[in-house]
Amino acid sequence: MKKTLWSKTAAILAAFVILLTFGACGSKQAKDYGAASTYTADGSLNETADIKAETKAFSGAPEQADSPKLTYTGNRKIIRNASLDLSTEKYSATLKAIGKATAELGGYIEASHETKYDNYAYTSMTVRIPTEKLDEFLAKMDGAATVTSKSITSEDITASYIDTESHLKALRTEQDTLLELLSQANGLSEILEIQDRLTNVRSQIEYYQSLMNTYDNELEYSTVSIDVNEVKHEVVSGEGFWARIGAGLKESFYNVGTGIANFFSWVIIHIPYLLILGVILFAICVIIKKLKAKRKTKKEKKNAGQTDSADVSGQK
Repeated sequence: MKKTLWSKTAAILAAFVILLTFGACGSKQAKDYGAASTYTADGSLNETADIKAETKAFSGAPEQADSPKLTYTGNRKIIRNASLDLSTEKYSATLKAIGKATAELGGYIEASHETKYDNYAYTSMTVRIPTEKLDEFLAKMDGAATVTSKSITSEDITASYIDTESHLKALRTEQDTLLELLSQANGLSEILEIQDRLTNVRSQIEYYQSLMNTYDNELEYSTVSIDVNEVKHEVVSGEGFWARIGAGLKESFYNVGTGIANFFSWVIIHIPYLLILGVILFAICVIIKKLKAKRKTKKEKKNAGQTDSADVSGQK
């Protein structure tokens, strides 16, 4: 009797546990079925979610899973730019050499501005060169003029590039899903909600696509800022002790000769002013001389009058 009672009790408990288990599974499935749109780790829409439940959730932003850490195993995305300061006696020839090298390497001149002063000229330009040919272009510039300053910068945008690409992919997937939902929508409010979300998604797609285009352009073409200065004398110092001394002496003699030439040029240019100044100084000297002579005559007359008075007093 007791054995039968224990058997019945065990059977009832087992049945109760089984019912609880199926109840929990059913509750979880019902919860998953009614969830809003969810996204997988790679940014694509979860196709297992219920479409009707997704439509109800479009009044707000869809819930997304935590984004995975970005990893990149391909080539790095490096933006390379450069700047050059050139001095040259052959100004026009140097500008032509820059244009020729740019065209030969498949680049283009983005902007150029020329200024002239005191018989000298100065040009500032921005050149775009294919990134893989930047070093070749810089080598050509070493032969076109004297490079007084050169700098090269590199910026790694790999993380930003991949992040932007991932956002764009997710947004395009969401756009396709929204278009599909729009074709299945029935109510006016439901259609308006989907269209509003679709407009927002398309705006973000345009923004990220523009950003990607900018990245691609900067990666494909390097920006080279060039300042070209016209000079009358280029100083090219070689390597080694005697080469530096020779270049220094040459520069010193050139500066002395230039100084003397500038002095005589200044004198010749300012001859009219010097003549006027000379006439003024001459007139001042003449006036001073006349004043001195007049003062001297006055003094002599005064001394002569005093002498006559003394003689008259002595005779008395």
